[in-house]
Amino acid sequence: MKILVITKVLLETPLVIWMDASVRFLSSDLSPEIALAKNNGGLVFFSTVTGHSSYAVTDPGMYQYFPTDLRQQKRPIHVQTTAFMVVNNQEVVRHVLWWWILCALDKWCIAPNENDDCSTMVKDTFNDYIGCHRCDQSAANVLVS
Repeated sequence: MKILVITKVLLETPLVIWMDASVRFLSSDLSPEIALAKNNGGLVFFSTVTGHSSYAVTDPGMYQYFPTDLRQQKRPIHVQTTAFMVVNNQEVVRHVLWWWILCALDKWCIAPNENDDCSTMVKDTFNDYIGCHRCDQSAANVLVS
């Protein structure tokens, strides 16, 4: 439930950088990324696109909790949430953090499907659901799409 930790920190700071233990930055100068986050609505993900859509790795049960355009979920854009920056502003709080927190507190939203093994291959990794669920990653991608 990384979103609860992030929100707690945002109560005391203007921005948070979340990094999983596997992530390493190659530069200590994050000023370009901070500027990008401030000019880009308040979020920057430090990851590559995964090669599948959000639709492919998001249990359909999650869509009951968020207003969702399924066409947007089938786009070839799904980012990992292993490293990202969140700026404390009203837009991020209202449109992303609030909904992500509510989802994290409800098992049927954050983890409607306990299968996190998304290695199953399907014919179309953008339009077919693989049968797994990426929890925080799915929530973040659905909310920012």
